[in-house]
Amino acid sequence: MTARCAILVVSAGLAAALAMTGCAPSVRYESDEGARTLAEAEAFAAGFDVGKWERRPASQAGSLRNRALGDLRGRGGDAAVLADLLTEGFTTSRGVPVHIVEGNVDDRATWTVVEVYGPPDGRLDRVRLWVLSRPDGRVVSSSAYP
Repeated sequence: MTARCAILVVSAGLAAALAMTGCAPSVRYESDEGARTLAEAEAFAAGFDVGKWERRPASQAGSLRNRALGDLRGRGGDAAVLADLLTEGFTTSRGVPVHIVEGNVDDRATWTVVEVYGPPDGRLDRVRLWVLSRPDGRVVSSSAYP
């Protein structure tokens, strides 16, 4: 086999492996010691760019959600606590958590969870915001953006 053929075979193998893993962007988790208002959290969610996600069929939401929750658990600490809360408290959710901020909203310790979702036969092209109290996970606010 020539070097050129070997490179093509390796490239094709890598492309197939990447396609099988889905190569979905991972969940972003950040801590923010600054204070936000609920209006600021809502504005962030309303303007969230779904570009990385909108090409994905909504039928993949379950596996992408499981991958995101696994990623959170792997981080340990408060991220793992949140993953457990999202698993136990949102059992029927078809949303994929994609951006989480651990911080304060209106002087309350919170997790701000932005997730993408879509209709069963559609794409992951919509955004939902959950503001959950920390550490108990009670819903402070929720809203959706088409």
